[in-house]
Amino acid sequence: MEIEPPTRIVKTWVFEGRPEAEAVETISLREEDVVTTMTDRLVFKDRARRDANFGGDTQGVQSSFNHLGDLLEDLLAGRA
Repeated sequence: MEIEPPTRIVKTWVFEGRPEAEAVETISLREEDVVTTMTDRLVFKDRARRDANFGGDTQGVQSSFNHLGDLLEDLLAGRA
């Protein structure tokens, strides 16, 4: 894992039972005009490995980001 506070995190994912599906995730944070933008990129060695393991299914990722958005709203409103 590589961490560059407060702008970047890079880590390697090795999926249990599927070591061939190793991927590198890079999370970047950029602030502009008091707004922080997060970019999350998950890169596999090739498209075939990505498709074999995810097949275009992004529901889990979308759900996680929805929960993150809810948490951040609660934090900003002082509810968390």
